Amino acid sequence: MSKAFCSLIFLFAIIIFSSSAQTTDHSKLDSFAVKMLTKMRGQSGEKAYVVTDKDIYQAGDFVWLRAFVLNNLSHRISTGSKYVFADVVNESDSVIAGILLDATHQQLESRLRIPAGVATGNYWVRTYTPSMLAGDGLNTAVHGIYIVNAADENGKKKRATAATTGDPEIAFFPEGGTLMTAVQTKIAFAVSINDSIPVQTDVSITDDNKAEVTHFQTDENGLGSVTFEPHRRRTYQAVFNY
Repeated sequence: MSKAFCSLIFLFAIIIFSSSAQTTDHSKLDSFAVKMLTKMRGQSGEKAYVVTDKDIYQAGDFVWLRAFVLNNLSHRISTGSKYVFADVVNESDSVIAGILLDATHQQLESRLRIPAGVATGNYWVRTYTPSMLAGDGLNTAVHGIYIVNAADENGKKKRATAATTGDPEIAFFPEGGTLMTAVQTKIAFAVSINDSIPVQTDVSITDDNKAEVTHFQTDENGLGSVTFEPHRRRTYQAVFNY
């Protein structure tokens, strides 16, 4: 048998082995892809989102909202649910206002009236579908708001004076729930003493070089808003001038 013929047989064997190995690899990849797609389809579902017209309200105001229900994998509009529930709950998870929205026809814009008798404090706007209600609720949309009741004892329109005991405290409510560096963000805020007495005051935001970045004033309810762009490697603090 010639050397050339032996080399040809050896080369042919290598090609067959390589082809067989590639077929095996492709089969493994195909099997893995099928399993992955099956798992993703099994996890496919809906996720709710909600936006409101603002973050701070007076008791008796309307909360204007827009709900969205998306497929949690494709992030496209989902048509799997006929209805979407929207409500406002207090810190005890008790519903103070609610409405049913028509998801079939994508009529997901509406308003909720805040009862006039609610107490000043933190509340949450939620949107969710019946399937989310029946499940673990992880895909429910939750958006925090602050409600001020000027008539209740914790929200009376009093101006803090030097004789008032306690130091002013400020609560920030960034639009969307978080601050991002290098992004202009609108921030609502509430200044009060002991979470009960609104403070009408001037506030400066300074950085770690003690340079003033922006300043603002609160109204007689201790409320206001400002647009602010935080930067990386900088820390900020609020300085009261009252």
